Amino acid sequence: MSDADREFGGVALFNPQLLAKGELIHDFVVRIAELESLLADLRSRADATPQHHLVLGPAGMGKTTLLHRIAYAIEDDAELGEAYLPLLFPPEQPNVRNLGDLWLNCLNALSDTLARWGRAAESIAIDEIVDALPRDAAVELEVRGRAALLGEAQRLGRRLVLLIDGADGVLERIGDEDWSFRDVLQQSADLVVVAASSAAPAATYTYGAAFYDFFNLVRLPGLDLGEARTLLLTLADRLADAPVRRLIEEHTERIEPIRSLSGGNPRTIAALFETLRLDARETLLGDLETLLDRHTPKFEAQFHGLSGQAQTVVDAVCRRWDPAIAADIAGDTGLTVNTVSAQLDRLVSAGVVERVASVDLATGLASKRHAFQVTERLFNIWYLLRGGGRTRRRLVEFAHFLHAFHGPRTIQTAAGRKLVAAARKPPTIPADLPMELLQTIEAADAMVLAERLVFVPSVAAGIAGQVREHLDAAGLTDRWRPAREALNAVDLGTPDVLEALAPEVRAPALALYDAWLEAASAEPD
Repeated sequence: MSDADREFGGVALFNPQLLAKGELIHDFVVRIAELESLLADLRSRADATPQHHLVLGPAGMGKTTLLHRIAYAIEDDAELGEAYLPLLFPPEQPNVRNLGDLWLNCLNALSDTLARWGRAAESIAIDEIVDALPRDAAVELEVRGRAALLGEAQRLGRRLVLLIDGADGVLERIGDEDWSFRDVLQQSADLVVVAASSAAPAATYTYGAAFYDFFNLVRLPGLDLGEARTLLLTLADRLADAPVRRLIEEHTERIEPIRSLSGGNPRTIAALFETLRLDARETLLGDLETLLDRHTPKFEAQFHGLSGQAQTVVDAVCRRWDPAIAADIAGDTGLTVNTVSAQLDRLVSAGVVERVASVDLATGLASKRHAFQVTERLFNIWYLLRGGGRTRRRLVEFAHFLHAFHGPRTIQTAAGRKLVAAARKPPTIPADLPMELLQTIEAADAMVLAERLVFVPSVAAGIAGQVREHLDAAGLTDRWRPAREALNAVDLGTPDVLEALAPEVRAPALALYDAWLEAASAEPD
């Protein structure tokens, strides 16, 4: 059976190359803008100096899938196919020790492409060239391998598009030959690099390094709710799963919390589809635990692959959840600030953590110091859920809030009806009303609590700070944390303070803040 006829028939979470070409193209319904932009650049530069690109995004953001989709688009487009020939490589290319090894891999990838296209004689001829290259003489391998590759490009009359996955590792192993690699790319129009990496290689951002300001950077953001639903519905259609399709269409509370907690990670969204197929009756917390159990081997390997001090720092960053500055992490760990800063720099370079703006949660004012958070948000959630004690309870309570926040917005309790009545009265509220409502409204009315209690009567009466204090005093800060943080923003008069929160907490808090602005500007009933 040829590659064109082969079908995987499932959801490829870690290896999109398992999908048949038709399956991958069918499932490619996000990252459309990035694909079209890269193809447009290739099309516009077919007879001009090429632009080289570097796609950046954490693990699971769709980098590998995007590279495969580019290859198929070039193959299927008459204009691009006349000008370019795409080369795909194994992730990371661990056999690359020097630049000569990279040219060797390029020749092997070219042979594979020609074989897949049915051009067996040309593929065999390239295999013979590869067999004749010296493996024990790095300099000669680089010279002869490069000449053979460029010679094949000239013979074929096409530029070779090197779709390099895990570019950070490849460039690191090339080491001192990175300048030679750059020289070849600058001097020959026959090679175009479209690379992908979880973290920007040091050679691309260090002033004076070989690839400083060389690549056009393409950053992959997390999916929004619409994109996540589109991906899930596309998988349901390909696998003809009508029950899961109905669930996706009707129950946003099962989709949006997972999307939010994972930072919109496409791999996690695809894994959620499989979780929904296993048991469409599951709860949000059950969905989350199933997903995290599936990711446990990967996350454990990532964590245990760090040095002892790096593990200590990552532990502190995860437990804080919100972005943390080096001084706070030092206080949590007992390490010096200099030691923490050095570890954070290494973790940023490795793509484990990322720098973000620092904001004072008490004032909303920006700080000159950077804060740090875990790059892959689902890793942070996994770490909190497995931590036990309050660490786990905070996450569980937040999951309950998200489920209610995105669920049906109905008022079913007497306290809920009392809230609506209070909201329609002049802005005067009995002093005991906030606590009474906090004690009586069920979790299922979380959105009602947030919209009605927090953003209509309490704000109108000027007691946002008082309600926030009630939440803290009642021990409900974890359960209603987004509402509590939105109240803080109301009290301070700025949403900027919400930038100090973890992204998954910030999103519903900002939505609540915006709801208050809308309610405050609306005409009274």
